[in-house]
Amino acid sequence: MLVRVKSEEEIEQTLKVSETFRVSGKRKPLGSNYPSKKFSDFFNAYAKAINKAYTRTGSLFEHPFGRVPITSDRQFWNVIAYIHQNPQKHKFVEDFRNWKWSSYGIIIAEKPTKLNREAVLDWFGGKQGYLELHEKWVSDADSKWFAEDDYD
Repeated sequence: MLVRVKSEEEIEQTLKVSETFRVSGKRKPLGSNYPSKKFSDFFNAYAKAINKAYTRTGSLFEHPFGRVPITSDRQFWNVIAYIHQNPQKHKFVEDFRNWKWSSYGIIIAEKPTKLNREAVLDWFGGKQGYLELHEKWVSDADSKWFAEDDYD
């Protein structure tokens, strides 16, 4: 999963700065753990739903998720391609382009979507750049810095 964390100012603007974020007339900082807390809440709710649906208990994941900052365009492109190629790598599908839970197809489709398709394609210099990126397989060496535990 690739997530862009908004700045504190963007988050506060999105939340319209309710009174719960104010202390003595000043904004209370959301803190650096704000994104982590939101992901923790999401994963906990997901685990509870799966556990309830399958009458099970306990954790769903072997270890907590990690965070790796992306510091260059090359790393960003490799992460995107790696995420899209991962279902094929782990033999869930013959071709990653057929994985129905991937954003790959939505990005190149013409159908309406809530995804900001044009912004995504702009990151790759357009649709052709996006398609060309995915033609090259992300090697283990290219992905080791962000997916160290994901080797066969």
